[in-house]
Amino acid sequence: MKYIWRQINVGFAKETTRWTAVAPTFWYPKTNIDFDEKIETVIDESSLWVKVKGTDIEVIKRYGEWTVEWYARVNSIGLLFLNLLGKDTVTELQANEAYEHKFEIDNNAMAPSLTVSTAEPNGDYMYPLAMLKSFTISAKVWEFISISAEFKSKKWESATLTATYPDNDYKFSARHSIFKMATDLAGLPWASEACIETFELTISRTTEEEYCLNSWVDVWDLIDWTIEITWSIVATYNDEATYKVPALNWETRAMELKLVDTNIDLGGWNNPTIDITMPKVAFTDYGRDKWNDNTVKQNLWFTALQDTTSWKAIEIKVINSVDQY
Repeated sequence: MKYIWRQINVGFAKETTRWTAVAPTFWYPKTNIDFDEKIETVIDESSLWVKVKGTDIEVIKRYGEWTVEWYARVNSIGLLFLNLLGKDTVTELQANEAYEHKFEIDNNAMAPSLTVSTAEPNGDYMYPLAMLKSFTISAKVWEFISISAEFKSKKWESATLTATYPDNDYKFSARHSIFKMATDLAGLPWASEACIETFELTISRTTEEEYCLNSWVDVWDLIDWTIEITWSIVATYNDEATYKVPALNWETRAMELKLVDTNIDLGGWNNPTIDITMPKVAFTDYGRDKWNDNTVKQNLWFTALQDTTSWKAIEIKVINSVDQY
């Protein structure tokens, strides 16, 4: 059956048993997807008294590789944060209606694994042991908040799946964004909301592929190691003190990026929220746009560092209607 890329549905689930596929608990409406089952081969170059270089070939590795793009949605995004950071502390804010999830970096090298699934006109498939390599959340004025995620996984398994999209997985747009900066974490609640035009935050994670002699060609496990948090913003150049001076003087700041839709009440006056806090952020680069007839803009790049006071580099709080992942 012929079909277009738009007809592919993408879903996720947390695995109860690592690398054992489970059907999706969340179907995430995509804006783009690029995925393939990859193989790596080795050629037997033994000579047989002829000029031909190869005499045999064998597949030595097989795995799945993914890049998926979506809009930021308050329920399903938590599963990605759990896979990426590893720890979720849940607080019930309103019985059976609103919950706060606090995601933090778990220094255990075995973050909860996911199964990524696709439901397609020509077949349904599940890809177990899916682990995020990178996660990027970004925004521009007048647009929806966008997400891009890169995964690795095991090979596909056939399945029979039905995609469903609930109405309460609310998405965010640029108008829901709040950006704050302060000299330290204690000052963030009192800091004024800053005017920025774009942001892009990326959390990257190195993963090690584990293979065993007797595991044939499939990856045995994906172990997560170091995490790097980088991001950038664009803002109008209004003064030197806010960004230029601290950037060029190697100063650090506490920063908060918050998405909240105050028009939606989940229950008990709790709004859909994604709140990303970094206690210690260093400026890594600074520059300005220099066009004669345009307003001067500042381009800033940062990296999040480990804060030895709060003992955190990043904390993400999500308020939604999911009781547990």
